[in-house]
Amino acid sequence: MVGDVFDSRPRTENRKAKRGESHFDYLNLSARKAAANVRDLVEAWLGHFPSRARAKLRTRLRSTDNVVFLPAFFELYCHEMLRQHGYLCEPDFPIEGAAGKNVDFKVHPPDGKPPFLLEAIVPGLSGPAAADRARIDAIYNAIDAKLDSPHFFIAIEEANAKPRVPIPVGTLCRQMEKQMARLNPDVFAAQPRGARRMSGPLWKATAAGWTVVYSLILKSPALRGRPGVRPIGSVARELNHEELLSTIRAAVRAKASRYGRPGIPYIVATNVVACRWALPSLDVADGKEALYGREIVVSSRDDPKPRLDRAKDGVFVGPKGPRHTRVSGAMLVSAITPWSVASQSPVLYHHPWAEHPAAGILERLPAVFPPPNRDLYREGCEGRELFELPEGWPE
Repeated sequence: MVGDVFDSRPRTENRKAKRGESHFDYLNLSARKAAANVRDLVEAWLGHFPSRARAKLRTRLRSTDNVVFLPAFFELYCHEMLRQHGYLCEPDFPIEGAAGKNVDFKVHPPDGKPPFLLEAIVPGLSGPAAADRARIDAIYNAIDAKLDSPHFFIAIEEANAKPRVPIPVGTLCRQMEKQMARLNPDVFAAQPRGARRMSGPLWKATAAGWTVVYSLILKSPALRGRPGVRPIGSVARELNHEELLSTIRAAVRAKASRYGRPGIPYIVATNVVACRWALPSLDVADGKEALYGREIVVSSRDDPKPRLDRAKDGVFVGPKGPRHTRVSGAMLVSAITPWSVASQSPVLYHHPWAEHPAAGILERLPAVFPPPNRDLYREGCEGRELFELPEGWPE
């Protein structure tokens, strides 16, 4: 019998999760109500997973390494999403003629409809970019632990880490504390509400190749001087659009021909969770650009009136025309973690030239139907509705 994912133990830890902290470790120790709700969801979803593959998935879900945990959780998420459609799934299904490779799910819709395949992928969890993120997380956690800031929250606008150099957290924090000591919080509080964030000029602390650029936000009177309040109030969430598109394109291309030509529809599900410092906010326009090509303005001598079109630089269409036609569609979702399943909604992007179209597949999800349907967008269930979770979950 497969045991629980999380240990049965007393829990007294009420702190927030540290940046970059293992999801399993934090969930396993946290006494917060939200963490208990997330644990209950993970346990329930694992109980729905096919029994023959449950023990293997449980082992991965108990990993303290997010590089192992997040792909395992995304497979669990995809299975539950398929289950909510009424589908039956065969996990880790061997594909004949694919050199011993197993697809994540062979999916059987109800009412005798033809089956399809689904592969789940979480790109960007390893490599140089992930190492950079880990260094940035480390400096944020060090500042949270060390900085004495009784009157102000720190709004990090930029942080640059020097590889292989220990974090000079003491020096950085002393510089920041000296800068804040020159400010009178009462004078600051008398400013108009919108001016209380000191956004310019920005403040900077530097030491041993590490740099932190920040602004200040006045704490509310109830929080000023209160111990245990983390000093970092916000972190810049500037989107690197090119990195986002490249992450999606590389992920779908990497799986496009992995299973040969299986003769049935094939969906690549991609959890865009780790392509920048902050979790990405993926909108439908981003998915269209990555898969169908960038939106461009064109005109010609015969038709000089400018009009919108798409460049032939997407996953599904290139300079020579349609490509990766073995893929029937790509399901894209932004930043799925155990905490975000209610707030994020997956979108299915149909391949217009697929060998086996995804017609009638995943019909509860929002979907994009490209030309000849003129990028038609179909509304669908939000995450909370799809998984039947209460308003405000997991709080």
